[in-house]
Amino acid sequence: MATVPNLPVVLDLSTVTATKNGGIGPAEPYFLTVFFQVDGTTMKIVQRADGKLVLQGEPVIRRTASRHGNMPQMRDGETKPIPDSVGRFVTSMRPIPLSGDLGELVVGGASGVVGMLYVLNEEDGLSDEAILAGYDTLVRQFTAELKKVIAGIVIDPGSPGTNPFTISEEVKQAITERITAKVKATVLANSGLILNPDDPIGSDVVIYTEAALLADPVQQFGKRFDEGVPGDWTVRGSVTATVPADFPRRRRVILDLGKLACVTPTDPVGGDEPYMWNVFFTIDGSTVTLGENLKLAGTAAIVTTPGSHGNLTANGVSEGQTVEVPDSIGRFAPLLDLIRFPASLRDSLVGGVSGVIGCVSVLLDQDLVADDPAEAGHRAFNAEIKRVLDELIPTLGVGNASPSPDDLAALSGQIGEKVRAAILEEGNVLEDLFAGVDPDDVIGFKVLLFTHAALLADPEQTLTVSFNENGHYDLTATVTAVVA
Repeated sequence: MATVPNLPVVLDLSTVTATKNGGIGPAEPYFLTVFFQVDGTTMKIVQRADGKLVLQGEPVIRRTASRHGNMPQMRDGETKPIPDSVGRFVTSMRPIPLSGDLGELVVGGASGVVGMLYVLNEEDGLSDEAILAGYDTLVRQFTAELKKVIAGIVIDPGSPGTNPFTISEEVKQAITERITAKVKATVLANSGLILNPDDPIGSDVVIYTEAALLADPVQQFGKRFDEGVPGDWTVRGSVTATVPADFPRRRRVILDLGKLACVTPTDPVGGDEPYMWNVFFTIDGSTVTLGENLKLAGTAAIVTTPGSHGNLTANGVSEGQTVEVPDSIGRFAPLLDLIRFPASLRDSLVGGVSGVIGCVSVLLDQDLVADDPAEAGHRAFNAEIKRVLDELIPTLGVGNASPSPDDLAALSGQIGEKVRAAILEEGNVLEDLFAGVDPDDVIGFKVLLFTHAALLADPEQTLTVSFNENGHYDLTATVTAVVA
């Protein structure tokens, strides 16, 4: 399964400002913080028996140096940095792998989330032991609430257009309220008969999706606490993602139809005069989009190749002979890009749909057909491939997003008949007579097809295909994908 590179992320609770510290002298603020991560590092998407998708795995939870004294004393008007030991989380994010056919189709996956819960208190009469006990309860309760949220994420694949794998603002608020209540209850439970317990100043949960960080890699956040709390306090922070240069997974793909080996010629007596028609194509993000209905729209990008008779510059080819395929008709080096998700899914999915690169090839042996009608057949072949691909694209989408070799190979017989007809219809009476007596032989049709995802997983491939409907030739081809 191909995916996008990990996304390095730094979540930094950076400063706190005491516009008014709420007391007569200096205040003694401290933070309780918990960092968390729900992404492909520990999670995956699985399909239940009822066909619905759910998240499976454990969230990443990071404890910090949360205790009395982790901040210096503060007077009115002061801003102090928050120590890294309590306010900084350095991690890397990866998409959550999708299941089944969708997982093979999507390069990337569901957008994970990273975030933190922080609680700002002001130290008064509570003991250090009481605060440590309260922090332990805070971590346990937050973990339990986060697991409830994860367990509640269920998506029905039969209902496209939903936004399944995000933690919404409503959920974030619910977690914040429940956690805040638990913290206060824990503090009270550990305070005994203390008349001057620590003052809770405020708390918040900040959450960022991987998709949001890719769209905006540097973001600031902050919150002011000045109602119902001692004083006037402001907490500020930032989240920074370092997007790898090859994150879009755009690749330069070199498809090289290198050599033809004659196993059995079509004309054992006089030797063959093979020639080749190739139509290269891409169906990718450069010309195709994925709509809100999860179907593809657009056209294939087509590159045709020149010549008919003699374009392999090979005459009298016999058994065991090898023919080099010229670059002009056997080499294709396009950029291959992912097909972007529709707008409704960009907040919940990262990466894109795998495009394809391919070649439809026909190998022929020249006999008595003249050059002009042969080239007319070539033009008809090119037009037919273009038509077939453009008619195929709207039928593709999530669940069937690329034409398989079988899809196109099944059409090769029809294409062959159209090509033969075009050759005969273009010539004059004499040429038709010769074509009828000894037409050019179609040695075979082949469709070479490579998905973007497969090329990311295996960027250097060599394959051999056989043209053996009439005679037998083996073509050795290579395909290489490099960072664009």
